[in-house]
Amino acid sequence: MAKCIVITPDDIDAVKIIPGQDMVTLVTCHPYGNNYQRYVVYCTRVQDDGATDGKALTQAAQEIPFDGIDYESSSEQIQMEVMMNRIGLIAFGGIALILIAGLIIGAVRRKKRKKSS
Repeated sequence: MAKCIVITPDDIDAVKIIPGQDMVTLVTCHPYGNNYQRYVVYCTRVQDDGATDGKALTQAAQEIPFDGIDYESSSEQIQMEVMMNRIGLIAFGGIALILIAGLIIGAVRRKKRKKSS
């Protein structure tokens, strides 16, 4: 990875091909849940010899002409969604247990009624 920035959705210059660069640009919506910005990650190709050349990555990042805009972290929204999912699972599990218990109790009562009649 060479550089990460946040842009407005209409900033198409930030995702255009950069001549002379062997890279891929990844774009996703940002911030999580609101999506009024775009998160851009510029990745440059490195040699597949197991060594990472930090100097080359720094130089590549400096050659990317886009600075981006201020952005807000999505960590709070992500944590809130994780918590809500957990609460939902717990609630669903509780409802399922109540329903199963009701079915078992109903079956036992029906058996008792059949025996007594």
